[in-house]
Amino acid sequence: MVLLPFPSGDSGDMSNSVKYGTCFQNSMLYHVGTPFSQFISPVMYMWRPLLNENNNVHAMVDHVSNGYSTSSGSECRISSRQLWIWIHAAALKEGISALKHACQKQMQESGLSVSCNSLEGRIARLEVTGSTAVQILQKILHPVSEAGSTNLVPSRCSYLTACSKSQHQKHFFLEHAEHLPSNAILSLTVSDPRDLSSNGTKTISETTARSEAHFQEIDMQASNAFISGISTEVQDGIHLPWSEPEVNGSFLADNRYLWDFTEKLNPPVPENILCTEKHQRRLKYFYLDPPGDDKQPPKKAEGCGQSCPILLLKHANQGHFNNRWFIVLPLSWVKAFWIPLVSRGAHAIGLRERRWIASDSGLPTFPFDFPDCMAYSTLMAAEATAAKNSAELRPLAVRPSIVPIPPPWDCILCTLRNELNEKGNIQTLNLQPLVSEGIPMVSEIQNSESFMSAQGCGSFSGFIPRTVDALTKYLKNFLSGNVNQRPAESELCLERVLLHAYKEGFFEEGAIVCAPTLTDVLQWDSSSEEHENIQIPQSLIKMYFTQQESGKWELQLPGKCSSLESYRWPIGFLTTGFVCGSKTPVAVAFCETKLLTQLREQQSSQLRREQGRREIFLLVRNMRSAAYRRAVATIVLEQKNEDTEFM
Repeated sequence: MVLLPFPSGDSGDMSNSVKYGTCFQNSMLYHVGTPFSQFISPVMYMWRPLLNENNNVHAMVDHVSNGYSTSSGSECRISSRQLWIWIHAAALKEGISALKHACQKQMQESGLSVSCNSLEGRIARLEVTGSTAVQILQKILHPVSEAGSTNLVPSRCSYLTACSKSQHQKHFFLEHAEHLPSNAILSLTVSDPRDLSSNGTKTISETTARSEAHFQEIDMQASNAFISGISTEVQDGIHLPWSEPEVNGSFLADNRYLWDFTEKLNPPVPENILCTEKHQRRLKYFYLDPPGDDKQPPKKAEGCGQSCPILLLKHANQGHFNNRWFIVLPLSWVKAFWIPLVSRGAHAIGLRERRWIASDSGLPTFPFDFPDCMAYSTLMAAEATAAKNSAELRPLAVRPSIVPIPPPWDCILCTLRNELNEKGNIQTLNLQPLVSEGIPMVSEIQNSESFMSAQGCGSFSGFIPRTVDALTKYLKNFLSGNVNQRPAESELCLERVLLHAYKEGFFEEGAIVCAPTLTDVLQWDSSSEEHENIQIPQSLIKMYFTQQESGKWELQLPGKCSSLESYRWPIGFLTTGFVCGSKTPVAVAFCETKLLTQLREQQSSQLRREQGRREIFLLVRNMRSAAYRRAVATIVLEQKNEDTEFM
């Protein structure tokens, strides 16, 4: 009801892995309603693995109830399935409200018991990103024996299969973590990472060795043959358990201490007790007697744990993110992991730096690059207030001009509506014929109801498809004559595009994306002539958008013909600009789908470009600048089927 996309029962290996809980998936959360209902936020979801034959229960998926039934002598239904949905903090309340509403509707329609509970304050998630992420994780994650692992009986098909149900196999997975499948989930119980330098590591190794003693009967020749070929076949060997999620799901990804609400989990040992123990071990190592105050034995950490259950999640590779990991752990253990991560080479960053990293790789950041959600409107309102307060602190002589925050998305409707009224359909964005036939006056634009936002100042009225299927459905319903539900000429359909500067230029957040004329494109594509920069008069910079008493921003058109020659129609806005110092800067923008399509057709026919080239030439103007800068745009949904990745 509320997630799009969501894997069906028979949609491939990835859906099976998600359904059986060995892999997580990204999706988009919407309010209950039509397919084009209000968007909330991107989410990450993961199912708790099904029980399998190793638990003396044969699990079978029930496609009707999305639960599972068992057969152990007689058919019976056991506990319902569990689903985790990770929601960004900026949209948490709205997301939980939508999920609870969906649960109530599901119970009314099916009669099944469905509940939604918040785990806020119980579970945390640490993210480790970078080229050395795997090495840092291997330094602090040392698995220990898990309860229940000794009663698993291995088969003798091969060394890998024999170890597939053992703790030794999880050591093997962690050692070669870079070869794990994308979106893989690995359940581990690891020792306290703060005390790995002491003899605790030796104890862990001895414990693991004892728990794996029954594997010594394996044929040593087969074992040596497997190890000798590990350099060439290790990736296939590691992928093997995840290729059978219905069999290995419980072993790979289930962790009852994190999934079960009733399981009591001990907090980590307090820092002062650990420090005292380390100090006394050092004194003993150097054969030194402790001072008088330290001769008493250290306090016992009663009710504290020396191991922590975690879920290790490997994110899919995106752009520069070839190593991106999540550590899901109890909230009480975050500090115990945070300090060792930093002390072993990880650099703690803030939200601003995190956004820089995502932008440099062309990934969207929530909520900055999601203008169709409530979290974006709230964020922009706060930024607008902060910008206004900062400007008022300066004298009038040096006070910067006010720019729209958030961008006035409805102004794009002026471009779309004007083209439809003048031509009957969108065939060209060349302004020269429009100038001769007459451009509507400012008063006509102000009186256009479709041009004004129906939801108030700063709100977004439109649709942003984030899957190819959603875009196809939208175009089929609203651009093929079927406009009973939502008129195409008064509704924005924006697509996320990545903008690169053509040779030079710097694009700022909030900049305007404009449609170039045919003359601009022909001059741009010519290699023999120097490109002449297009600029609007300085007097038009402050008048390009004007703010009304109601707070709404309106697009203003110049009245002089000389000004019209340099005027370019807006088709979108930047939500994320270039990162200063980046070697390959990229900006994120949202542009109107129908206008992008017509621009590409126009440029392909006029420039006679090679077949298969998907770039679109556009112009970008920063809000406080008079110059139009050249840009090359690529549509994200043409590069992949789903635009559900976010930072």
